[in-house]
Amino acid sequence: MNYVKERGILFGSLTQPMIMKLMTTKYIEWAYEKEYRLFLELKEREGDGNYYVDFGPDLQLEEVIVGANCDVDREELRMSLGERDDSVRVWKVRPAFKSFNMTRKLDWAF
Repeated sequence: MNYVKERGILFGSLTQPMIMKLMTTKYIEWAYEKEYRLFLELKEREGDGNYYVDFGPDLQLEEVIVGANCDVDREELRMSLGERDDSVRVWKVRPAFKSFNMTRKLDWAF
């Protein structure tokens, strides 16, 4: 991600390079997330109409951060992770008490 202090100005129609810049730019206050984004061309839809990429040596899930308003419970998440349950860090966030940040909800992690 590219973290910036000020919003850019767009002129004219969107080009492919402009779209990529938009998709990889965030306000600098979000830099603590250390976010990575991966863009893949997905060619074949599954039966449900969605596109998927399998995890493997070149794409591994390391961490799941459950949002404060997400109602997925731990058991449902464990089942979704399957064999990866032991190798993936999982934790939930909640709003911090004295700031506008999100913080780990310590009683939820597994």
